[in-house]
Amino acid sequence: MTMSSNRSGTSQTPMSASAEGTETVLVNSVEAAKLLGIKRTHWYTLKMTGKLPVAVKLGRRDFWIRDEILRWVAAGCPSQSKWEQIKASGKMKNH
Repeated sequence: MTMSSNRSGTSQTPMSASAEGTETVLVNSVEAAKLLGIKRTHWYTLKMTGKLPVAVKLGRRDFWIRDEILRWVAAGCPSQSKWEQIKASGKMKNH
């Protein structure tokens, strides 16, 4: 796993290389909100009210698995507890 860099050279989001190029595996809150077409403040509201999939903690930062976010949306954006039940039952829809 590598880290992507912005123009200033600081690391941003953990990345994973693929045969086709570089594919984002984890997304931060800004990237996740963009993926859904919502504002970052709304993303945090969803997080604080337990309506998002569980975040992956790296240090003090939260990241989300990009493919899980897409599957969560395909399942109708259920609450975190319902999403965990769906995952456990193996009834996730593929995007």
